[in-house]
Amino acid sequence: MPQFLSAAAKSALTKAIKTIESESAAEVVIAVRPRSGSYLHVDLAMAMGIGVATLAFLLYCPWPIAWHYLLGLPMLAGTLAALLSFRFAFIRRSLSKRSTMAANIDLAAKSVFVEQGVHHTRDRTGLLIYVSLLERSCSLVADSAAELAIPPHALEQFAQELTNALQQPSQAAELATIIEAMAGTFSEHLPAGLDDINELPDGVVS
Repeated sequence: MPQFLSAAAKSALTKAIKTIESESAAEVVIAVRPRSGSYLHVDLAMAMGIGVATLAFLLYCPWPIAWHYLLGLPMLAGTLAALLSFRFAFIRRSLSKRSTMAANIDLAAKSVFVEQGVHHTRDRTGLLIYVSLLERSCSLVADSAAELAIPPHALEQFAQELTNALQQPSQAAELATIIEAMAGTFSEHLPAGLDDINELPDGVVS
């Protein structure tokens, strides 16, 4: 996460927020989380799978194996496998169902929406851009007025474009470019009023 949210990345994302808010009534919050679920089940599955595989190898290998290896090596191999799964996000991502990750992201995004008070704007024009790094996915949660004003297909398209950007090497830069480009759509469907004020912090929440 520190590498993703470098000073340059924070600056670019904050600039993108200000661009949208200067051209529309939207109040945007960007939240970046390292993951949206614990995925402990993947770590345990790795430990059990590798542990059983190690035991099977020791039992059926053609060489004589001391009995204490039959106890120790499977446990050691399983523990190392669990630690590797915990350490490397791509293992958890590869071994998790898409539906499970999507459900985790949806629940986490809605929780952050409330936690950060995005629903507290005067005209209910808040928008949360939720970024989950382990899953490499983004979700948009719009408050009632913004949800009614912005066409659903536009929000879905933006979420997909942002998710696609997370697959690129320069993730944060790609995200900032796409978010800044969203300003035109928000300006068209949710124009700023004469008494529009900045109600939410413009920085990135992590």
